[in-house]
Amino acid sequence: MRDVSQARFYFRKLSEKYPQSEIALILWADFAYRLRYYDEAATAFRQALALAPNDAYAWMELVKAENSMGHIGAALNAMAKAAEISPRMRNSRRFSVSVISI
Repeated sequence: MRDVSQARFYFRKLSEKYPQSEIALILWADFAYRLRYYDEAATAFRQALALAPNDAYAWMELVKAENSMGHIGAALNAMAKAAEISPRMRNSRRFSVSVISI
């Protein structure tokens, strides 16, 4: 457990040190989501999207975080944005799985 705690600390520090880095924020958000810190993940994904609003990956990951917290409306809004940005995504398996999980 100590290694996970340390990793969490360093991912958060990375995003704090580089708050204008979409990549640093997405790394932190992905890690937070995997640890089930859904609120932290959603916040970091939103921060990344403020920097790069056309990142379909970040929108789809935000869908998962919002859905995990039971925020169905927010998840559907994020999914619609991802589909708008990347129309090919609508036909992807990942998009279909996200729709089913909501």
